[in-house]
Amino acid sequence: MPKKACLLFSLVLIAACFYYLARWPISATDTDLWYHLNGGRYIFETGTIAKTSFFSFIEPQRVWVDYYWLFQLLVYRLFSWSGYGCLILFRALLSAATLVLLFFYFFRHQKEREAVFYYTLLFVFYVLLFLPRSLPVRPHLLSYLFIIFFLYVLELKRVKVLWLLVPAAVLWVNLHGIEYPVLLLIVGAYLIEFICQRLKGNGEPAAQSYVYPAVLALCVASVLCTPHGIRLLAVPFRSMAQVSQFVYELRPLSAVDFVSFFGVLFLLAAFAALSALRNKRMRISHLVLLLGGLALLPQAKRFVNEYSLLVLPLLRAYLPVTVEKSPTRMLKFAAVVLGIAFMAMPFIFMHWFFAHPPRYPLSARGLPEGVASFLKEVNRTGSILNHPDTGGYYEWELYPTHKIFMDLQVPFLFSGEDFEIARDAYTNPRVLQDLISRYRPSFVTVPVDSGAFKRLIADHPQYRPIFFDDAEVLYADGTKEAALVSRYEIKAVDPFALYGGSRNDTLQDRQVLDELLRLSKVYPDIAIVNAAIVTIYQRWGWRREAIPYAESIIRTYPESHLGYRLKANLLAQLGSCTEAMPFYKKGLDRSEAAVRNLIRDEAAACEKNKL
Repeated sequence: MPKKACLLFSLVLIAACFYYLARWPISATDTDLWYHLNGGRYIFETGTIAKTSFFSFIEPQRVWVDYYWLFQLLVYRLFSWSGYGCLILFRALLSAATLVLLFFYFFRHQKEREAVFYYTLLFVFYVLLFLPRSLPVRPHLLSYLFIIFFLYVLELKRVKVLWLLVPAAVLWVNLHGIEYPVLLLIVGAYLIEFICQRLKGNGEPAAQSYVYPAVLALCVASVLCTPHGIRLLAVPFRSMAQVSQFVYELRPLSAVDFVSFFGVLFLLAAFAALSALRNKRMRISHLVLLLGGLALLPQAKRFVNEYSLLVLPLLRAYLPVTVEKSPTRMLKFAAVVLGIAFMAMPFIFMHWFFAHPPRYPLSARGLPEGVASFLKEVNRTGSILNHPDTGGYYEWELYPTHKIFMDLQVPFLFSGEDFEIARDAYTNPRVLQDLISRYRPSFVTVPVDSGAFKRLIADHPQYRPIFFDDAEVLYADGTKEAALVSRYEIKAVDPFALYGGSRNDTLQDRQVLDELLRLSKVYPDIAIVNAAIVTIYQRWGWRREAIPYAESIIRTYPESHLGYRLKANLLAQLGSCTEAMPFYKKGLDRSEAAVRNLIRDEAAACEKNKL
């Protein structure tokens, strides 16, 4: 494949990544973004970096080192300027900049067509590996950019920009300080190589002077250039064993993780390393980076990306296979077919992965938007015993009027014991009893998929359900919030049953409908409430009145089949099959397995009745 075509393809691929990331909303893959926003707000408003769990009612307050304080301040200021749209643009630009730098790293000074084609395929694998990880707005995005920048400057001997490494290092350790061991690994690899070259008397290395080691030494010293001083040094070495069983990205690697794009890069790096060692061409810096990356992998799944970046110099320097100078016609044909398949793969993947965007600019899925809005609307203050998964969102939306139990900043702010207690409170009656007795929280929130919690909270009858959304159910202490409970207590509706989709014949009751309508009036975007209202209206023959509630589900969750299916069925029952068919089609596109078959049958029945 011609060199220009490979380069053009790579640039088009970068543009496609930017396009998809720019149109994809902020979503709750986790709630880390929101505790970063809350931390940034605290820094901006107080002029100090948080040293304690200021948003939590846990006693005594937890003390920590806020190793990503500058990132928190950055995302808060971006959000202050233009809301979630600005964060989306920031994410897209940052990810595109990382890919552009990776592009230059692979293709700079590459002249041989075969090598360019191989690096193009490598570039594709890196894009596919890093694209899903680019969705959360978290400081790791900046770390990836800095890793490639350091490798680019040090590996390709960019002498003119060598001094930029020092301010880049200072920025890096303040934006994402926990990654400083990776910074030291990169700088140390090339510093060791420099020293070995000098000892062997192999002539002047890069920079032609002692400027080179001086810059590297300053980069090492940058680790101390944070507001935390030497206290940062111990942070990366906190044990994560206790929380790794609960937090997916902190779990150790399994065999399944190698059946992926990462697995391909791992094999290619292994072949390149064996080739370099066999031919005695392995550079010291490349070996150190490889060994350092391998040392990271057993720590957690999240380090597969760092490993993949650390082996970049190895993959660029040593082709794992020898390119045949005069390939046969059959070999040429096979190479072309495989090349086209590989180059089509990222676009097919992106088309599938980004096929049905959630609500823009913020997806409600997994976020207790309704509960937070309700608490702000009723204008109450107090403490909230919460599940850690949603803690980040609550602290951002409700601090300082409410304090929560904890978020997911473990084990660096909250301990593994805190995390276990917070989780066990929803399954263990003794743990729940201890927390309520000690802190007497004004409110308790529970994930709406935790139906068994009803039995636990029944032992504490002062807590009554007063609101719920698609993520969580809110309980209030009736002894503290008597007026609130008197006005909003939910008596006829079981939110856990609604979420689970259990058949509930009580949906015929007028009292149930009144409570659902009251909830919808307070916060109109609760899908399980709107779906229940649609069900009742259908039973009562009020199909036209039900359509707005189905449309609300479509607006809130455009990526879900539910709203489209409900509206299609309502239109079909009204005799408007022609109008219903496009909604059946959208429901089919967004559904899976059994639901898809059900929608297909409903659409077929609609067509049959039309005929």
